[in-house]
Amino acid sequence: MTANRKFAFTLALILLCALMSAVSATTLIAETGTIPATGTTGNFTIVADSLPNGISGFKITVSLGDPSKAEIVAVTTPHWAELSEIDGVDILGPGKVVPVMRDTVDITVMKLEVNHSPLSNLELATLTIRGDNNGITGLNVILKKISDPNGTPIQATVQNGTITIGSTPPPVTNGTLHVETNPAGAGVWLDGNYKGSSPLTIPNVTAGDHTLKVEKPGYYPSENLVTVTAGITNPVTISLTEIPPTPTTGTLVVQSNPSSADVKVDGAYRGMTNLTIPNVSAELHTVRVEKAGYFPWEDTIGVVAGGTTVVNVGLTAIPQPPTTGTVNVTSSPSGAEVKLDMVSQGTTPLEITGVTQGIHTIRVEIAGYLPFSSPIEVTAGETTYVAAHLEPVPPVIVNGTIYVESNPTGANITLDGVFKQTTPRTIHDVSSGIHTLRLEKTGYVVWEEPVIVFANETTTVFAELALVPPTTGSITVESDPQGAAVYLDGEPKDSTPTVILDVIPGPHIVRIEKTGYLPYEKEITVTAGGITTVIAALTPEPPPTTGSVEVDSVPRDANVYLDGNLVGLTKILITDVEPGLKTVRIEKEGYKVFEIAIAVLPNQTVSVNKTLIPLPTTGNLDIDSSPPGASVYLNGVMQVSSTPLLIYNLDPGLYLVRMEMDGYQTWEEPFNVTAGETTVVDAILEPAPARTPTPTLTPTPTPIPTTTKGGTGGLLITSDPIATVFIDGKERGISGEVISNVQAGTRNVTLFKPGYKQVSIPVNINAARPTVVDKVTLEPTGVPPVTPTPQPTAAPTPLPTPTPLPTTLPPTTTPVIPPYPGPVTGGLFVYTTPLGCSVSIDGVHRGTTPGIYSMLAPGSHVLKVSRDKYLDEVRPFDVVAGEVSTQVIIMVPDIRGIVSAFF
Repeated sequence: MTANRKFAFTLALILLCALMSAVSATTLIAETGTIPATGTTGNFTIVADSLPNGISGFKITVSLGDPSKAEIVAVTTPHWAELSEIDGVDILGPGKVVPVMRDTVDITVMKLEVNHSPLSNLELATLTIRGDNNGITGLNVILKKISDPNGTPIQATVQNGTITIGSTPPPVTNGTLHVETNPAGAGVWLDGNYKGSSPLTIPNVTAGDHTLKVEKPGYYPSENLVTVTAGITNPVTISLTEIPPTPTTGTLVVQSNPSSADVKVDGAYRGMTNLTIPNVSAELHTVRVEKAGYFPWEDTIGVVAGGTTVVNVGLTAIPQPPTTGTVNVTSSPSGAEVKLDMVSQGTTPLEITGVTQGIHTIRVEIAGYLPFSSPIEVTAGETTYVAAHLEPVPPVIVNGTIYVESNPTGANITLDGVFKQTTPRTIHDVSSGIHTLRLEKTGYVVWEEPVIVFANETTTVFAELALVPPTTGSITVESDPQGAAVYLDGEPKDSTPTVILDVIPGPHIVRIEKTGYLPYEKEITVTAGGITTVIAALTPEPPPTTGSVEVDSVPRDANVYLDGNLVGLTKILITDVEPGLKTVRIEKEGYKVFEIAIAVLPNQTVSVNKTLIPLPTTGNLDIDSSPPGASVYLNGVMQVSSTPLLIYNLDPGLYLVRMEMDGYQTWEEPFNVTAGETTVVDAILEPAPARTPTPTLTPTPTPIPTTTKGGTGGLLITSDPIATVFIDGKERGISGEVISNVQAGTRNVTLFKPGYKQVSIPVNINAARPTVVDKVTLEPTGVPPVTPTPQPTAAPTPLPTPTPLPTTLPPTTTPVIPPYPGPVTGGLFVYTTPLGCSVSIDGVHRGTTPGIYSMLAPGSHVLKVSRDKYLDEVRPFDVVAGEVSTQVIIMVPDIRGIVSAFF
């Protein structure tokens, strides 16, 4: 079998192992029969009784219960087989007879082109068995996997067979018990007696029920009742449950009055109250709660492992400076009415609070005394004192009387601005002369006329009050169905049916809304005293055919473009967007343009949140030389690496670049650095004048040699912590995941992570199988940078150990590995419950869960997770270069079909 076919076969087996859901019940039946005499053979078939959805392949182990009685001499592959493996031997095609001469044989069969037709009594394999001694032996089958055409495991049971050789021996009363555990290495007790560690085969076990107990440190013990059948090997598989570790963190709940206060824990901002913070280390923490207008609160709080600590904080408001003052008024005599700016405040003695700062007029008056009036100045936070000494009014020599009545009666009487009770009423002691008489009654027009009073006479006044004409109208609103929201000129009113009173005459717009129905809107005209009726038959809302896009950015007020069209500023909700792939672009002066492709679905909202990256204020220098390996000086300061070299974050301006290398003349030139650009410096070094040769060779660094072979392979390298993987100077992924399509031969593999020393090692890539490298522990750098310096996230390449220069050059080239500026992509780890879900990123299928998906460009992306019989989960996520983010998703079963069956 070729390497590619071997790889495809292995991959198919791995997929069979990874799938976890079962589809239907099937029984694998081993044939029972007789071999007439020793030395002769018989054929025994293993079949699957029922396969409703067809089959794509299986893997079984077949063994003889008593190897002394018989031996398996050959295996014949089934008529439908395309690819088989018999005890490690690859077989192509159906009906192949494979000699084995074994007591136990492993059989694997695959069908690459499958159909979904139901099958019954399907032949899986035919075994040719030779009888060696008279007696009985079991024909036992252990099922390892069997899958339908979709790759889904089939739930199957096994029915073992019995083979009789020659004459029938006495019945067998004992059987064999084979115990396997997950994980292995568990202690096994049978009926209270220790038998050994799993996996374990226990022979000569009496037929019947037995108590089987398994134990392993770190796992809960398991005890089960097993039934042993005589004459066969009875397999038992037990999965142990791991004992969870003791919790080391707790939960901190912070509540405040008032809420929406900022919370800091140990100086780090954690959110706003009311706030629940999980996974807080079990120790003392400093909790601080702050809110504008309130004194900050801070205390030391202890968090208990596995528990929840609740902190309730009552914030104290900061007192506000006073904006008003107080006026204290006394009079002689007391009981006088006090008016402030012509507004009555009460009677003396009186203290008036909440008076605005500035100049006011105070008036004090009482019947029989001349009024007191004076301007006063009020100061905020202070009390202004007013003492009024009232003078008696001189006595009236001659007065008259006024008799007032009205239709209707009960009108309030005011004479010269003084209230005089209600009609009908006689007003005595009115001074002679002209007075103003005013009558007022709710619902009637105010009546006011001058009245002449004569001394010692009664003036009679009769007033016919006129009704006040209506100034407003009303609206009655009804709808079918009822309970709809009503808006008048955009202002919400009660739900239908309703009556809207006191509506100003003129044109108005009535809008009626109800969930699930189209809004109804009508322009009406309201007349004073009239009733306008609106009756709306609401139309059910059609199913939504468009979606929405919500776009936000930091900072906000950035221009948002949808498919190249400007739609507004962030934050913005774009509605009525046609389904399909769309392009969102965010632009803001002083920041890099951000653009992403999104998928819009009907009746769903896609969120795009982006922190914009400011335009660069520094530039870079890309320095190279021919030959490479020259020492670099920038403004006289030696750099940490030799050429080729990339120096980041240089302030704009002029820099002097000097290069030195043994055997070559010093090279020096000035270069200008521009913000946001990379200036390329490419120097051709001139050889130094020839010198008198010396008898010794000058040592030179030995780079990692690389070779090239035919084909490609895979590479799995792990590290602590996770780092970016470069192969021959090119970024290929992250540690801890399999990197495919690596050129076979010796490759230079480099691990890079900011803050850690860079590690480069040679790795021989095998084209036939994945290459696994032992775990690498990265060492922190801890070395302060030299000014100016390359970007701090790029650790310098360690210098190789010098070796003598060989007399002849090797046939392979030795590339120079430049210092890496840092990873330019990130990764995403997706874990789901259940496992085996399909993962798509930005509409491209990436694999199944659980899995790590690397080589993602920094920025916003859309993750879609799907699985049959579950609802799709679609959510946005951000990628940061050099980091692996995590998404944990609990899938929701799709029960819509079940629910619809009941309605």
